[in-house]
Amino acid sequence: LINSSDIFAVEVCGDPGIGKSTVCREVLARLDSTHYMEVSLVGQVTKISSLVTILQAAGFKTQGDDIDEKEMEERIYEITKSKSNHVIYFDNLEDSWNDPSFRKWFIDFIKMTSWKVLYSSRVHIHIARGIKHYRLPVLSESAAKAMFLSLWRDDIPAPVEDQNLPILLEALSYHPLSIVLVARQSIHYPSVAVLLRKWKEHEAHDNLSLKDEEGSHRSLRNSIRMSLDAVRINQEALVIWGVMY
Repeated sequence: LINSSDIFAVEVCGDPGIGKSTVCREVLARLDSTHYMEVSLVGQVTKISSLVTILQAAGFKTQGDDIDEKEMEERIYEITKSKSNHVIYFDNLEDSWNDPSFRKWFIDFIKMTSWKVLYSSRVHIHIARGIKHYRLPVLSESAAKAMFLSLWRDDIPAPVEDQNLPILLEALSYHPLSIVLVARQSIHYPSVAVLLRKWKEHEAHDNLSLKDEEGSHRSLRNSIRMSLDAVRINQEALVIWGVMY
């Protein structure tokens, strides 16, 4: 990304909870902390709120009511017009992308800025040439099994040979966060057979009550539901639930 003259932006996309932000931050961690800026666009669904968020990430104390839209654009261009070895990272770009005016601004921005652009998104965003796209895959069956077993409770033997385990992992779509949330429930349901039964109960509820939405992941929704009885001691699960709904 930094050294390529042909690539001016990189997209990392994939299902919710697959690790997009983690991968992007690992890239940033390899840079000097003064050479990048991170902008979280979670919940920013308009161009104005997105521009305000970018300026705030750059250190400007503004709520957007003290500066007009054109001046916000000019300030952002001014910040990113030099130092070509710098990177700006947009987390959850898809939230802002639904606004056509932001979409047009962003396409112009990545062509005009001398900074390289890194962004994560639940859905693939078609922009222009010069953008490298990476989609994060789910785990392989063997990796999913290894992760599940590593998270199993310590006081009873791990279900290495349990015939229900491959069925459960397939139901979880080999999604890493789904596996983490469900495997952690072994503290409440100390067998894979019981976990699978509980999973199917939540799946039946999901089939009756919810429609699939773009960027959503059914196995993750069900896994979060299964973990709701533990949200009092698992702040991360509560935050994920709040972001998704």
